Amino acid sequence: MAAHSKAETLLSDCMVVAGCHTQAQVITKHLDILLHLCVDGISKEDWTAQGSLPMRVLRWLVTQVTLPNLGGDKLGRLLKAVFPLVEDLNDSTQLVGMHMLRHIVFNVTATELRWYGVVLAMLAVGSDLQPYDDCFLRVLNDASLCSDVHLRRIYLVRLRSAIERMGAPHSLHLVRYLQPLLKVLLASFESVNADLLIDALQTLETTVRGAWPRIPAHSEEIVVGVFRVVAFCEMFDGTPPHAPSVDIKQTLLDTCAKVLQLVRDLDQARTDEMINKISAECRPLDRFCAQIVTQEKR
Repeated sequence: MAAHSKAETLLSDCMVVAGCHTQAQVITKHLDILLHLCVDGISKEDWTAQGSLPMRVLRWLVTQVTLPNLGGDKLGRLLKAVFPLVEDLNDSTQLVGMHMLRHIVFNVTATELRWYGVVLAMLAVGSDLQPYDDCFLRVLNDASLCSDVHLRRIYLVRLRSAIERMGAPHSLHLVRYLQPLLKVLLASFESVNADLLIDALQTLETTVRGAWPRIPAHSEEIVVGVFRVVAFCEMFDGTPPHAPSVDIKQTLLDTCAKVLQLVRDLDQARTDEMINKISAECRPLDRFCAQIVTQEKR
């Protein structure tokens, strides 16, 4: 309580010095500096930690500022700080992120949201997503532990309807589960079963489309995972039943190219850098890499 009283006194002094009548006016006037102090120079792990003080300080600061003072350049910086919180697996961290995100959405214009491209301004009005919260993580956990290829394929295919329902353009709820979902999908690329690889790639494509605002943060691991499948097609010299047929091989490569192009559309510089590096270090994949980087963005 003593610390709280001293803080209130300091804020009152700041109001006098700044010539403001309320705490909100002081915070609004110096939001750029305060945002820099809260966010810059802190690692993602420290920022999203359950007991993170900067995260909670920023929440308090942001909720003091109203329309139109959250727009402009500040909006992009705020969203960059908020989305890792929303995506975190810890409920208390997600709650802080969602609290800030809700306040931001209600205190900026739809035009500004569309301009920054990280929040969908127009979302389809959906039904209650609680049923997905009740079972989605359990299904992902079961899928990750499943060693039977046929059963794992069923999991991957059946996940798509939930991914589509929780993802864009209907909702951004999918980002809450993006990390464990990608873990399950990318682990499937270690298999040599072509049918499983196709199912995993198609589900990954659905995931990229549904969670596109957060895909750039995961572009590196997605590119590496997809290129495991490309290497399987281009370099694997096994014999049937593990070696894919010509048609299956082409289907795999086409689906890989489609996923990589989606990621490239969202994060072209980093994706092209990785593809060019793979091309230089692994000549058997050179032709496939060239086909990807020479495509025009859609």
